[in-house]
Amino acid sequence: MLSILFAVLVLVVDFVVYYPFFKVYDKQKCEEEDEKGGYVKEEDEDVEVSSDVVNEKRVLVLCAGGGTSGLLANALAKGADEQGISIITAAGSYGAHYDMLKDYDLVVLAPQVANYYEDLKKDTDRIGIKCVACEGKKYIELTRNPQKALQFVFSILDGEE
Repeated sequence: MLSILFAVLVLVVDFVVYYPFFKVYDKQKCEEEDEKGGYVKEEDEDVEVSSDVVNEKRVLVLCAGGGTSGLLANALAKGADEQGISIITAAGSYGAHYDMLKDYDLVVLAPQVANYYEDLKKDTDRIGIKCVACEGKKYIELTRNPQKALQFVFSILDGEE
């Protein structure tokens, strides 16, 4: 019983000691993303998309295991549904995507796999589709804001980024 109490006490002390360092590190990373042109939250607005871009566009979102990519894929689907836009979204894991690429118009890489962008770009250029990598803060904002997620995707499909 005493050893369990000691283990809990050690965990609490560890948390108290290291928490300030984690907060400082998180703040530094957020500032770095802001300096790189991080995502600036704007007011919600309707997405304007030309009809030739929307013709049943397909977006594949890739992450390490398929979990967080599902968040963005769902946000895109929700935003498209709200706007009455026909779009097909799917989520998957990087590495299991090679056979699926030809079925999509755009591939979005989540932050965990953004370092594979150059490899993916070679594959997508070869088959004539677009790809983009997202940074952490921007990606999180897109998963939480379906309209911004649509704007982001269609800015890529329209060739604005």
